[in-house]
Amino acid sequence: MTNDKTSIATSAISKVSDVVTGAAGDHSGLSSLLGAYLVSTGKDGLMTRARNVGVEAEVKEWLMERLPQETSEETVTALVPEDILDTFASQTGLTKSATVQALQEQLPQATHKLRAHEDFVRA
Repeated sequence: MTNDKTSIATSAISKVSDVVTGAAGDHSGLSSLLGAYLVSTGKDGLMTRARNVGVEAEVKEWLMERLPQETSEETVTALVPEDILDTFASQTGLTKSATVQALQEQLPQATHKLRAHEDFVRA
């Protein structure tokens, strides 16, 4: 029971910390980290992962739409491996929940830019 209370307290403290510090709106460096991760993964690698976790149709929409819409927390955590999320959080100073929240908006947009980047490189 202590673990449950501890995890609830830790989660509550993280949420309060995100609000007080404005971390949820501070994407300091996250876009750069995400871009580097996506370039290293490549469109094919991202699509393979999307297919494996059942969100391929959504990712295809991001690639085609000029201004893709925000996605869900579930999609972010399915597409971005936990160790990468931890690295993003650590390197940006954001909590993991703030990182995931920021990625809900940034991941679809960065994925669209990945397609444009790969199209440019091929040209």
